[in-house]
Amino acid sequence: MSRSDETYLRKQNQIFESLFNTNELESIMQLFEEDAMLLLPGVPLIRGRSAILETFRFMKTKIDKISNHTEEIHISGITAIEVGHYQHFDLNGKPLDEGKFLVVWKKVAGAWLISKDSVSSNGR
Repeated sequence: MSRSDETYLRKQNQIFESLFNTNELESIMQLFEEDAMLLLPGVPLIRGRSAILETFRFMKTKIDKISNHTEEIHISGITAIEVGHYQHFDLNGKPLDEGKFLVVWKKVAGAWLISKDSVSSNGR
């Protein structure tokens, strides 16, 4: 595992959080593969940047801020697995949800992109 790749992926997670929190949802899409998948509790599989963007726009009507924390990253070749936990907050800063996430990153043309993004609520 390359330490620089791990550092880069941790930074990408911070960028994702910052872009969501400042409502720059279109910019987040540059972190995803074109045919990426988003797996959320209670809804069918969401596939592709445009569908993920629409989902994030809907989520943003309820979630003002997110906080992500990476626990560990495992890298093997052109694939990386990131595991962590998250919190979501409403417009008043009150916690809405917390849970875990697992992200599969793929290195495509030298760039790390999100291939699969899965979250699991702790049922808050």
